[in-house]
Amino acid sequence: MKNSVIHVFHGSVFVVKNPEIRPVTRPLDFGVGFYITTLKKQAEHWAESKAKKTGQPSIVNVYNLNLAELRKSLSTKGFKGTSDNWLDFVLRHRKESAYSLLTGKRPLLVAKQGVHHSFDLVSGEVADDDIFDSIELYESGVISKDELRRRVKIKRKNDQMCFCTEEALSFLYFKEHYNV
Repeated sequence: MKNSVIHVFHGSVFVVKNPEIRPVTRPLDFGVGFYITTLKKQAEHWAESKAKKTGQPSIVNVYNLNLAELRKSLSTKGFKGTSDNWLDFVLRHRKESAYSLLTGKRPLLVAKQGVHHSFDLVSGEVADDDIFDSIELYESGVISKDELRRRVKIKRKNDQMCFCTEEALSFLYFKEHYNV
């Protein structure tokens, strides 16, 4: 068997040597977790987007991941393309009703038991902001599910992996970081 360690990337405004699963500020495609991508350019875009909002430097963290070992050891869900199953999964996890609210300095969301999935790792396409806008139009009854499917299929190539448990994060090894 060939070496199955791959490089994966996380765009941020911080060096993240020890990834954590933290509450989120808004609903995300695959729920609460630590998100990475196999695409360097996508991570750079994420880092630059976060940097514009915060005024901090854009940083890409690079990790080694033995994905084959993770998949052999833990519970994973992988989506190929933007299938109906992927779309239903994203729709379920993009709803605020899938989260419990933590109050504090700023509102934070945590996964609601029984609504969120129980996978250690979920991978698949990203529902970017254009897709999110279309999801909002669908949920408010402005467009049909068929129109939503059509809009989802015409987007640029991307991918994401969501590490949903500490066990999954244990397969991720920090390698280096660089500024964009």
